[in-house]
Amino acid sequence: MRIKWYGHACFRIEGDKIAVVTDPYTPEDAGLDPVNEPADVVVMSSATDRFHSCARMVSGDPEVLNALEIARGGPIEVGGVTFEALPTMESLEHKENPEENAVYRFELGGVSVLHLRDLGNPLADEQLARLRGRVDVLLTLAGGRPPSNWRTWTAS
Repeated sequence: MRIKWYGHACFRIEGDKIAVVTDPYTPEDAGLDPVNEPADVVVMSSATDRFHSCARMVSGDPEVLNALEIARGGPIEVGGVTFEALPTMESLEHKENPEENAVYRFELGGVSVLHLRDLGNPLADEQLARLRGRVDVLLTLAGGRPPSNWRTWTAS
């Protein structure tokens, strides 16, 4: 397995026969370079959040999955990989809409990967029970909150 972090919550995870890109940001909004490698699958934790849903920037002809749809409809298999998801909330400020995003889990080459996106609330006991003992690699965003001038911000 090969894991590459592109920035924010975007990773490319490559297994023997499949490459998955997680939560692709909109490069011009994030001030980050686009993903420069193709993928077979793109998973978005939210289809409406520009920091987690820019599948068009990923080259190749990837199957695009919306983790919220998976959370509502049940696990889905793509290219021999099963993706499952749990509805979550981004922050305490968004309590009224618990389905605004989802964390998701998949396995590549026998290694279980859980992506937390920008989870801002504790997982419920029943969600933790579904994940307990089923996670080898935990992915989450890095860099903190996007600054108000996110479009021009660059890391130093």
